[in-house]
Amino acid sequence: MKRIISFILLCILVVFLVNYFLDNKVKVGILISTYNALGNEQTLALKHFARNNSNIGKSSIEYIFKSPKSNEKSFKKAYNELVKDKVSVIIGPTLSSEAAFIMDDINKNEIPVISPTVTSHDFIAKKDNFFKIMVTAKRQSQALSKYLQSLKKQRVSLLLSSSNRVYSDSFSQDFQTGFAKDETQIIHVSDINSAINSVIDFKPEVVVFCIQSNELIQLLK
Repeated sequence: MKRIISFILLCILVVFLVNYFLDNKVKVGILISTYNALGNEQTLALKHFARNNSNIGKSSIEYIFKSPKSNEKSFKKAYNELVKDKVSVIIGPTLSSEAAFIMDDINKNEIPVISPTVTSHDFIAKKDNFFKIMVTAKRQSQALSKYLQSLKKQRVSLLLSSSNRVYSDSFSQDFQTGFAKDETQIIHVSDINSAINSVIDFKPEVVVFCIQSNELIQLLK
């Protein structure tokens, strides 16, 4: 969490330094849905920062928060509202699926969009205005797969979030390459009880959770 907050603050400071000697207002857009746990944590951190940093040098700072529901219509609407507000930079979104909603819009504008947590390999090595900081889902999954193989684990259940398929599909595809097909169970969690029963029946050596924290809490109850 500290790395996420540090990066968010660094992104904002870059904009501030560019405008340091200008006697005007810097607008920073925050496009993070609070309808998921990670987005809620990031928003709380940014609001705390905003309350204590209203200006740097001669520039005053206006933070414009948008917290759309995690669907394409809501995200497009919120993004375009920030464009109309003439923000200098946009921080967000949180999930890879949310980034996919607005990629076409991002590429039509010159406003940099910086996400501290989007990791899908779909957004790598492209010439666009979308910047990422986290290690990609591909590298995460490959590293985990190799680690489990080093422990001689062969039978694995992989539980994926059904609400962030852009990320989870990318993660599972690369994770499976190191295991036999009949020894790997892939579950996109939509029904908690059904997921639990499927894992029990499969009898894995290892259960890997690649889901949101609120989904994990329900599974562990």
